Amino acid sequence: LVVDISDTTGSSAGTSKKVDSQYIIQTDILSVNLDLDSTPKTIVSAPGSGKMIQPLTITFIYTYGSAPVTSSNYLYISYDSSSTSNYLVRQRDWLKSETADRTYVFGAGEATTGDGTCTASIDNKPLIAYNSVDLEGDGTIKCIVTYQIVVL
Repeated sequence: LVVDISDTTGSSAGTSKKVDSQYIIQTDILSVNLDLDSTPKTIVSAPGSGKMIQPLTITFIYTYGSAPVTSSNYLYISYDSSSTSNYLVRQRDWLKSETADRTYVFGAGEATTGDGTCTASIDNKPLIAYNSVDLEGDGTIKCIVTYQIVVL
C-alpha cells in the first residue's frame, strides 16, 4: 500500500491505495549460459498485452573458469532475438580472450540502429539476451536486470 497525499478523500493526511508491484522498479537475478546463440535467454518475460518492459540497467557478472572464450562474437539485448539489425544493446567480442572475472553494465542504447530498436511495437514483448555464436569456455554468468513495466 502507498498513501496518495494529493487525494484527501480518505483522510486529511491522504488516501491509502494499492499499487501493483510490477509497476515499481524491480530487479531480477538469473543465471545465463554461454550457448546464447542456440538458446537465447529471456531476461524479462513478456509483461502482457498493453504493457512494455522499460529496461534501466542490465549487468552481466562473468566468473572465469579455466578456459577462455576464443570466438569473435556479438552479444545482443533486444525485444526480438531473430534480428541482429535491431537491438537495444550490442557488444562486440563479448568475453573474448578474458582470463579473469569481468563485469559488464549496459543501459539503454545511446546509438539506436537506424531502423530502430525493434521493427514492431514492443507491446507485450520479452527482453532477450542472445549471441551471434555459442561461446566456448567454462565460465559462469549472472545477469542482474533492473527494469520497470510500463502501461501503454
